[in-house]
Amino acid sequence: MAQVREAIIFWSSMMMTIGGLPRPETNIELVFVTANMLLNVMMFAAVVGHISTLASSAIRQRTHFQRVRDSIKLFLQTRLIQP
Repeated sequence: MAQVREAIIFWSSMMMTIGGLPRPETNIELVFVTANMLLNVMMFAAVVGHISTLASSAIRQRTHFQRVRDSIKLFLQTRLIQP
């Protein structure tokens, strides 16, 4: 049980830090560290990608809303209707 706890602590510290971890001593540890770092980079890229998609979607919706609002204003002005 202590090994599992140490592995979880090591994994979580790798998720939260960039450096300062002990160097892997065996091939299995090297594979684990490499896979973990790649997974962390992919997760970070996915989060950044989703945030940029949300921002892009918000900008697109705002632009669409402004076009609709401007067309409604133009319609009201051409019909001489006070908003």
